[in-house]
Amino acid sequence: MITRHTPPAWHPGSPNPSAPSFAHALAQAWEAISTTLRKAKVTLISPQQLVAAQKRGAVVVDIRPSIDYNAGRIPGAVSVEFLRLIQGWDVQKLLRRINFALFGMMGTEYNPEFLEELAAAVPRKQGGVILYCSMGGTLDPVGASEFGRQSRSLTAAFAALEGGFGKIQVLDGGYYAWKKADMEIEMDA
Repeated sequence: MITRHTPPAWHPGSPNPSAPSFAHALAQAWEAISTTLRKAKVTLISPQQLVAAQKRGAVVVDIRPSIDYNAGRIPGAVSVEFLRLIQGWDVQKLLRRINFALFGMMGTEYNPEFLEELAAAVPRKQGGVILYCSMGGTLDPVGASEFGRQSRSLTAAFAALEGGFGKIQVLDGGYYAWKKADMEIEMDA
């Protein structure tokens, strides 16, 4: 009798993930993140709601890489990179940089100090924090996904929630929605 081995779903550290199993693992992860954010009552807010919340003391955090933050940001926002430009030049990181460059992108990686930097920027973990990235995502059903569309800001909200932060809000549509609404922008000189 011949038995067939079915490889397990992809996990970090797997040498050669197959596209279907990798996509399935990502979908499962987003489903869990989305569900957790909904249960924690993480909300998406408009640019106008952000201004009102900021006036009430909420801290606005730009989680984009610092190069984007320096090019333009919401006034009063602090920079806490969720993903940062790839650090170091070992072979693996050099190959990652090349792969990103082939798509005309600057390579990024998770910032391992994200929660510590967020805690320094938002000293009162339950005082209210508003996160934004470039485009934002949604927790509302989109197309075939009942769990919405993933984004860096929603993934960062999940990390913040896991790190003990409460009263988390995310700018709906991210920085692009802020610019589209013709809101004021701060830039480095």
